[in-house]
Amino acid sequence: MADCECEPKEPKPEPEPKPKPKPKPKARFLVPDGKWFKYSDTGKKVYMAFQADPENWIWRGDRPRTKILNNMIKYGGNALALYSIQTHGGDAKWENRTDMNPWIKFEPRHGINKKTVADWYKIAQKMDANNKILIFNFRDDETKPYGKNKSMVKVEKDYHDYIIKTFKGLTHVVWLVAEEYSEIMSQKYASQVARYIRDRDPHHPIAIHQTSGSSFDFSNDKYKGEQLFNSFFMQSVTIGGRMDLRGRLRRAVKQAQGRYNVCMFEGTDHDGLIWGHGEEAMRKAEICAAEGAYFGWYDRGGNKYSAAELKFLKRLQSKMERKINVR
Repeated sequence: MADCECEPKEPKPEPEPKPKPKPKPKARFLVPDGKWFKYSDTGKKVYMAFQADPENWIWRGDRPRTKILNNMIKYGGNALALYSIQTHGGDAKWENRTDMNPWIKFEPRHGINKKTVADWYKIAQKMDANNKILIFNFRDDETKPYGKNKSMVKVEKDYHDYIIKTFKGLTHVVWLVAEEYSEIMSQKYASQVARYIRDRDPHHPIAIHQTSGSSFDFSNDKYKGEQLFNSFFMQSVTIGGRMDLRGRLRRAVKQAQGRYNVCMFEGTDHDGLIWGHGEEAMRKAEICAAEGAYFGWYDRGGNKYSAAELKFLKRLQSKMERKINVR
């Protein structure tokens, strides 16, 4: 047999290795950490020093609410509370408004107005990009949009589902079950709402706001082995001066025992007036910080915070974060 003069077969080239998929960035959330909030990725603790007012800023026109947001980003203050429902008996009645809620035709039975929620989300994204915390308040005090129910009803669950799904991917979110919750729901009902939120968002903190008093109604409530509420949003009326304020905060923080944090969210002095501005507001803020509590300035809707006051919030936030992050 004649020798084959064909060319030798070239070996098949080795297949090129497939590129390894790029690792997905680790999710970053503001999460509860006992006495404070912290970032889930770095463990850095966050101090909240902010303006808790005006409650209706999200319902003001685009220009005024943009000004509030931009002033916070430019000067200081690291949170704003979004009061999502203020009708159906809530504070919108004082303004003779029926449109301060996110439903079609302003009634829950017609379904969620997704355009309104999308508008909120754009604002929340801007806050998130600037490390500002959105305190999402599901219900203003006295609001009863679902009737006189004693537990969550379907239309209420639908609303919570949609809101949580929309916002839970952001870093800087705190869920607030209700303002002055006892005016619209029982303690059992409020706990049900908190559990419902936790089942749908295992990361972000859950807070609740009470009527006046330094004792937290939910101090011993647990869910799945963890503290159910991570933040006691405190209200104090008829504060009789700085020493009285200090005593009230000290009692609240002592009761917490580091299991949840305390936030002085709404306070009035002995004449039923606001905390004040300038030097007086700053000294009261420093008392809150010294006693181991967060705080929000309450102004009864005036929104008269100056650039100097907002810069003070930024300085106090920075000072406290240096202190609480010492290892």
